[in-house]
Amino acid sequence: MIRYTLIFIICLFFNVVVASLAQGAEKVSAFLRVKDEIKTIEACLNSIDGVFDKIVIIHSNEKDDGSVAFMNEWCKYRPTCEIHEYPYRVIPAHQPEYKTKYDYNNSLAAYYNFGLKFFEPEEWVVKIDADQVYIKDRLKDVISFIRDEADLDGFYGIKGYNTFAWKGYLVKYHHLPINGYQGDSFIVKRKYIKKFKQTEYYELLKLTHPKRINVFDTPVWFHFFKNLKRGETVKNNDSASNQDVLFLLEEERRLFNENILPYLENSPYRGLKLKND
Repeated sequence: MIRYTLIFIICLFFNVVVASLAQGAEKVSAFLRVKDEIKTIEACLNSIDGVFDKIVIIHSNEKDDGSVAFMNEWCKYRPTCEIHEYPYRVIPAHQPEYKTKYDYNNSLAAYYNFGLKFFEPEEWVVKIDADQVYIKDRLKDVISFIRDEADLDGFYGIKGYNTFAWKGYLVKYHHLPINGYQGDSFIVKRKYIKKFKQTEYYELLKLTHPKRINVFDTPVWFHFFKNLKRGETVKNNDSASNQDVLFLLEEERRLFNENILPYLENSPYRGLKLKND
């Protein structure tokens, strides 16, 4: 009888310790905005699968290209993934239509603010674009740092390569080959995000007080930020000049082949070449 009592006490103590540790752990969750991302959504989600405590996806379901059906199927087998539909049409501020039909509910800022309500105040929010594909091992290192060593009042940016398709090649954008700050990928606690505010051309992240800004030095993602058009031609006034592009360096090509290419099996970007030999 005493033996069983001791076993019960030990098990109870173990459960209390585990629960206490879990309660004290920093929760880090992904925040994805998705609209017509069928070319990269599978690669993006698979590259972050198993990294976060929670994945929150918001989408605006007008003229859907199949992304929503894919996401629903993908999340069906992952209980920590949740999908929410934004009930208004979203018009990017750079489109002429935005100025003639403007309503706050149609702005990207309102779209983002809608998604923020699905996070807890003490939760770390990691903003991820659905046309970004991640180097998973590097992403895991970043998230481990946030859980264990991050300044709890800090604001963190995640760098990556701004890549796009040009004449059948995967190239970097000449003026901003590596990016990483508020616009592309950031990490901050939900309680410090006041809101997103719409400006004339983009969405400004408003924080409740000045933050210590930190940007991780090592690039973590490849951003396919231009759509393919007419085969493998970049959609940028239907053309791009040599001054707009840079070929990937040897180490960047290795990173792409080993860490990104395996996720692109069902993407039109898979056939892109990497160097002008």
